[in-house]
Amino acid sequence: MGTRTLLRVQLRMSDEEGPGLRVAVVTNATAARQPSMHGYGAMVISELGSSGYKMTELRSVSAVANIAKGPLKKVGLNIDRFLLSPISMLGGAGDITHVIDPGNAIYLPLTRSRAKIITVHDLIPYLALAGELEGFRPSTSGRLLMRGIIRQLRKADALVAVSSKTRDDLIRIAGISSSKIKVNHTAMFHRMSSPTHRSTLDENRHRHNIPKNAHIVMHIG
Repeated sequence: MGTRTLLRVQLRMSDEEGPGLRVAVVTNATAARQPSMHGYGAMVISELGSSGYKMTELRSVSAVANIAKGPLKKVGLNIDRFLLSPISMLGGAGDITHVIDPGNAIYLPLTRSRAKIITVHDLIPYLALAGELEGFRPSTSGRLLMRGIIRQLRKADALVAVSSKTRDDLIRIAGISSSKIKVNHTAMFHRMSSPTHRSTLDENRHRHNIPKNAHIVMHIG
């Protein structure tokens, strides 16, 4: 499983080995609609627990965003992210601090640990800023935030890239040495044990205007 490799990366960043190692995992706010990041965080935490490691979760705050409505929702998310979350992260400690989403790397200076690791899933905003992707242009504040994230990526003791492409982008765009990047493909975290009922399949076909006898290609990636 991908997180087994991740644990080995973490262990190499510390003089201490074995289940006595303390890992602080920085996870995403529940108010942010990021199911992939929530799933990845839950998978990492589950793996740490089942492997016997001491684990502390440092979760970004979702206080104001949970009660804000309409246009104020984004304001609430920003208050949580840039004011309340830093306060909650202050002094968070572990032998290793692992940030599962580079967007939260801005909190690393507030934590205490002997080694700091960041998982990088992609560099899409940076590719867009460089003109290599269309459809997105960061605002002035967004560019400031991106620069802060790059600084933390460069300061981290190790980076985990979920693909060789992301590793290559980190080397090319962020100027990070390949020696501190480990490619670790993400394991599937969605539950696949329960079969889907035929009625659900028919309902989805109807919703997306897919003919009853048409073939469907499922792509996972």
